[in-house]
Formats: sequence, structure tokens, C-alpha cells
Amino acid sequence: MIGLLFLLLQAPPSPVFSVAVETVYVDAFVARNDQAIAGLAAADFVVRDNGVEQVVRLVQRDALPTTAVLVLDTSWSLAGEKLGFVKQAAAAFVRGLRAQDRVALLGFSHDLVLAQEPTLEHDRVRTAIDGLEAGGFTALVDALWAGLKRDWGPGRPMVVVFSDGADSASFLDDEHLLRAARESRALLYVVGVDATRPTRRHGHEPGDQSVLRRTAETTGGAYWTVSRHVDLAASFREVLDAVAASYLLAYEPIGVARAGRHALDVQVRRRGLQVRARQEYFVAPDAPAPR
Repeated sequence: MIGLLFLLLQAPPSPVFSVAVETVYVDAFVARNDQAIAGLAAADFVVRDNGVEQVVRLVQRDALPTTAVLVLDTSWSLAGEKLGFVKQAAAAFVRGLRAQDRVALLGFSHDLVLAQEPTLEHDRVRTAIDGLEAGGFTALVDALWAGLKRDWGPGRPMVVVFSDGADSASFLDDEHLLRAARESRALLYVVGVDATRPTRRHGHEPGDQSVLRRTAETTGGAYWTVSRHVDLAASFREVLDAVAASYLLAYEPIGVARAGRHALDVQVRRRGLQVRARQEYFVAPDAPAPR
């Protein structure tokens, strides 16, 4: 995938958590029966980093702008009216962002095109969305990996991916993708179209869907399907609603080694509530001292 390699060659180094990181941020979506719960305080949360309970605080989301990255399938299966629904949903998503949020756009088929670098000029992104054309096969894993691995600059990164087909052209495998999710700071949401399954179906599912779900949930995001392309705009709005309703927790790690893989366990003290949050993160080891 030439476009994928070009994108990464032009990008800054991989956004693995630096060993000098002082603060860990965790998005936590709290719900009862899929309905978001508001009004919780920092004391309502229990966060364990590699088994060690941390002292957490709540951060106002407005204090940390978002960099939203739209990764949109443009393969042959989207030709015609279907791509129109994708464009409408993506444009509505951009309109729902705050003025201080940056937006970037990737289109993918068997190749990956950076249609718009992160920008505060949302009109430019909507113009780039309008210019997307359908063609080619589907390299979904490669596109997801690139969205997670690239450093998108300032702001809390959020990657929103849409695809309506099974992967048919990726070079990378599932383990590359899951590792990228662990090492990325991004919150990942994936939306797919599947006419044979209801939205948010749980339980047994095909391998592609299982990997997408695991990857999204590793970051604290979510994966779900819609039954019709015309329903995509509602799903993209649901992503915005979920992010807006999430709590942003922060802490300075204590009692744990800095470098390496960190398992996260986020719970609430109130009974009957479910929490969706990042499951792990990775801190790069110390760089060798210069000689």
C-alpha cells in the first residue's frame, strides 16, 4: 500500500506514550442500560493502573480540544447512492464539532489518501468530503492502523472509521492492529453496515467484526453496525453524543513502573452502572543515553 507508507513517512514518530509522560488521560463512558449517566464526581471512580489504585481527578473536556480523524471507506462497494450517505454523515459529524476542534480526513480503498491534514477550518474538510470518489478494494486493517499510529498533532485524538465491507486488501494483520490500539493515545469508534445483524449486536460474530470490536474497546471507544447506509448520519451523531457524555479522568501514575505495558481497570463505586474506558496503554522505554 504505497499511500500508507507515504503517509507514515511524512508523519512524526509513532504516538506511543512517552516515558516522560506526566499525566494519563482516560475517557470513561458510564451508562445504565445504554443510557449515559451524568453527575458523577472523581470520587465515584476507581482506576487501577497495573493493579495499583490511582488518585484521579475530572478534567473539563473544554480544556482539552479534540483532533478528530475521519477514516472513510471509498471502495467500489460504496459507488453511487451509498457514498452519498457516507458524505452526508461525515459532513454532519464535522458540523457537530466545536470550533476549537481540529479535523482530518483519510479516504481508503486498497490505497490510503490523506485528503485533509488536521485543520480548524471545518469548511475545508467538508469540501474534501465532497471530493471523495469510490473505487478499488478494501484495506480496512491497514487504514485503521495508519489512523491509530500517526501523530495527529495537538488535541486529544479521536479516530472515527466507517466501512461497509470485509477487509480484502490489507498487508497488516490483526495483531498489528491490536498493538497499534494499545500504543495509540486515540479514542477509536468504528461504524459498519450489516443488513443481517441488529445494531450493537453482541455475542458470536465473524472474525472481522470481532477484531474491530476488540480494537475499539481497547482504546475505550466502541464498534457497532447499522442495517442501512441511510442510517449512518444517526450513528455518527451517536459518536459525538458518546464523547460529549464521557468523563475525562486524569492521574499521575504512582506505584507502577513507567515503561512498558499498563493494564487499566476503570470502575464506578455505584452499583448497576457499566463503564466503557481504555483497557491498556503503553509507555515507550527510555532512549539510550547519547555517547
